[in-house]
Amino acid sequence: MINLSTATTSAISSTAKGIGNYFRINEGDTETVTMTVVYNPLPEDESASYRMRLLGINFASTPISPNKTWIANPQNVYQTQSTYIND
Repeated sequence: MINLSTATTSAISSTAKGIGNYFRINEGDTETVTMTVVYNPLPEDESASYRMRLLGINFASTPISPNKTWIANPQNVYQTQSTYIND
């Protein structure tokens, strides 16, 4: 869980066509989706290890708001290795 009082930024990019806040990936197509996160913990939270975990992806089969969710399972397959942060 990320402490909301820390400096955190994230960006998602893809080779898929961007439409508004979404990426369009047609069924049967293969695309690359990259999530980049910069996390700068508060001084009291430094000297610890952190990792990111993908919990799920929201999607829709029509161009409306996402109404379906894919859940990452097993969760340990969809997480980064731990990184030690000590500024």
